[in-house]
Amino acid sequence: MLFAFVSCEKYDFNRDISGNWNIFKVSGGFFPYEVPYNFTRLRIGSNETWVIFSNDTIKASGTLSVYRSKHAYKPALEDFYVRFHRGEPFYSEPTLPMETDLDVEFQNSDTLIFSMRNVADGFQYYFAK
Repeated sequence: MLFAFVSCEKYDFNRDISGNWNIFKVSGGFFPYEVPYNFTRLRIGSNETWVIFSNDTIKASGTLSVYRSKHAYKPALEDFYVRFHRGEPFYSEPTLPMETDLDVEFQNSDTLIFSMRNVADGFQYYFAK
């Protein structure tokens, strides 16, 4: 007999999410509108680390947890979500929420969207490679 144990809590999709992502839009809320953001680039490392830059200046960094789960409101999305954890240096609060679950959606291979998980009127964060 052969037994296989598979964990459904963590999912390794570092190959797709890793790299430099340039933010180009934040929108959402109860009455959807575009929201200003205070950084230009998000770098996600294959070792589940992240760094936020404003131009070439580091604004914040930390670690990233990646999970696989079912989505309550958007079943067409990939079944993963992430959580950004604060680290050092942490010079200013980025527009991207910390310690909050964010759903992950890829559009083509060059667009990444984070959406606030299980929040119908939450914000979406749009990035391009």
